Amino acid sequence: ATARDRLAAAANAAAAARVLGRAAARWREAGIDFARAIYPFENHAWERGLTLAWRRASPTTRLVGFQHPRPARLLLSYHLGPGEDRRAPLPDRIVTSGELASKLLTAWGLPGDRLLVGGAIRQGDLLRRTGGRMPQPRASTVPSKVLLAMPIGLDEAAEALMVFLD
Repeated sequence: ATARDRLAAAANAAAAARVLGRAAARWREAGIDFARAIYPFENHAWERGLTLAWRRASPTTRLVGFQHPRPARLLLSYHLGPGEDRRAPLPDRIVTSGELASKLLTAWGLPGDRLLVGGAIRQGDLLRRTGGRMPQPRASTVPSKVLLAMPIGLDEAAEALMVFLD
């Protein structure tokens, strides 16, 4: 994507946050309260604007951010400076895509007491189809072949390999 494309996407996201924030205020004025609002979480500026708008419009609504991609070390929006966790508009709860994501986000300054280890939403149907239990692998005499797509960064690749071999 070009710089122009990225600017357009950022402007669209900021506009969407403004519209959703205003919608929250109008719903509140109409007597409609939400117990919870869930949105994708990457801690971008537009999300902070959305969080501020929802807090102002509907202070009783619990905000839940779902951290959906694997947090990349160079995605600076995930890194908080000293004390920023107390001042930044963050959701009440952040559901992570797994244990590793939770550990990384905590190490990068996000408040651990707001993090909840979840899983990939796109794989939620697996639990429903198995009655809440993952199927056990079948014994096989045929050697398994697994393609492990590795991250570009050497540190992440080493960590992924260690997790895989465990």
